[in-house]
Amino acid sequence: SGAAGDTLIDATRAAEPEIDRRFKHAPLVCAHLYDTLARVFSQQSDWESARNAFAKADAAYHRAHAGGSQAAIISRLRHASMEALADTKGSVERARAMIAAEASKLPSAPPPDPQIAVWLASARGMTELAGGDLHVALEQFSRAATLADSMPAIFDQRTRNKFHQRRAFIYVR
Repeated sequence: SGAAGDTLIDATRAAEPEIDRRFKHAPLVCAHLYDTLARVFSQQSDWESARNAFAKADAAYHRAHAGGSQAAIISRLRHASMEALADTKGSVERARAMIAAEASKLPSAPPPDPQIAVWLASARGMTELAGGDLHVALEQFSRAATLADSMPAIFDQRTRNKFHQRRAFIYVR
């Protein structure tokens, strides 16, 4: 509504119902918008809204014939990370299954797209952190941080710092 008291989450909730209507002929735009909304909901720990937005993003990627695109894969890996963070019954198992499904589609040689490799490592790290395997979590967060550091034009400093913070968190635990 634009009122001074509106929060980002209020604006997000108000915008979501309009996406399909306003961009019905641009499913890729819908996919990117839903992915963005899913990440906002996830940051607010609104797991159910995040799940719904990730599902809508995935459906829109498929409508755009881009279900196998880099952006779609990364969105599904972010969804897996969110599932691990949700810490609800079965969330770690769901995250592991989602990661396994994505990993099974990636070529074993040559290595996957470097951006996908970063998000795959991050999702594995988050899932194993939530699942209690700190050794694997540390290994995967270290991999994500190292790979992201090698691509500063793609991963901004804030994103790279998040990967390093996650790795450091393992040492605190």
